[in-house]
Amino acid sequence: MCSSDLVNAAGSLITTSTLYLTLFTAQKTETITTVKTYVATATSGTAPTLCQLAVFSEDGSGNLTQVAITTNDTTLWNATGSQSKSWSSSWSKTAGQRYACGLLCVSTGTLPSFYSMTASNAATLGIIWASSPRISGAVTSQTTMPSSVSSGSYANAAPRPFYAEFS
Repeated sequence: MCSSDLVNAAGSLITTSTLYLTLFTAQKTETITTVKTYVATATSGTAPTLCQLAVFSEDGSGNLTQVAITTNDTTLWNATGSQSKSWSSSWSKTAGQRYACGLLCVSTGTLPSFYSMTASNAATLGIIWASSPRISGAVTSQTTMPSSVSSGSYANAAPRPFYAEFS
């Protein structure tokens, strides 16, 4: 759902307590009940305390407001391959609306890595990815999934750290 990009077969590593965002424009209006992520390397060692996904709508200024969230599932990324999770309640995706899919994992153990967009020059592409309309971002120092994210509080995330599908 987020977009078709070059996929990093080795997986992109994430950092604990960082909310990773993949932004997109909805192509059609539909009710969404589940989200699927693709895990390249599973969590290991000490169990995570938080593994959660959320969707945020984006306003004209780039501010994000949560519209859907999954329950905390610390076993969600314990295995490789596609991992599906239902939203706490279904939500309606509207064609033309900008959204951000957010992923957050908090752990002192080994974090999962996700199949993602890759590039040979991530620094340069990070600048491109932050151009309007923005397609990725990261917010550090998060211990819980935020209900909103202000446009000035998220930094470039290069490479884009994960790919997700909605159904």
